[in-house]
Amino acid sequence: MATPRAPLPPPETAKLGWTWDAGAGLARDAADPGVLHDGDRFHVYATSAGHCTAAGCDHYFVPRFESDALDRPGRLAGDAMPQRPTWVAPDDREVWAPAAARVDARVVLWFAATSGRPGDRGAKCIGAAVAATPDGPFVPEPAP
Repeated sequence: MATPRAPLPPPETAKLGWTWDAGAGLARDAADPGVLHDGDRFHVYATSAGHCTAAGCDHYFVPRFESDALDRPGRLAGDAMPQRPTWVAPDDREVWAPAAARVDARVVLWFAATSGRPGDRGAKCIGAAVAATPDGPFVPEPAP
């Protein structure tokens, strides 16, 4: 049995939270997070957000953070699902509350989004996307 790590002391300021990015010097948005522990890493998937640095801004459908422990700051590791689900309206870039789990040999990511399809446009739906690893990229299923 592995010896549990002693927790780190609390950050000295509020901005030094779990999503503190020392390289960019800012805290990243990680709303409605879902956590998957896989191997020696924690993967945290968050609601869609824009992340900006001095070099510019990027929009992520599902920002993915990773860390080797939840008591240490995570780093923004990219967009877990870079392609918009086809059933979401083309002008809608929002995916909410993602959660992931291993299912057999793959990883499934569930999320909420608003349908853009005729007949159920505007309906809040649950979607799924699949990847071979927790890193993604997750490929959305064609329908909610």
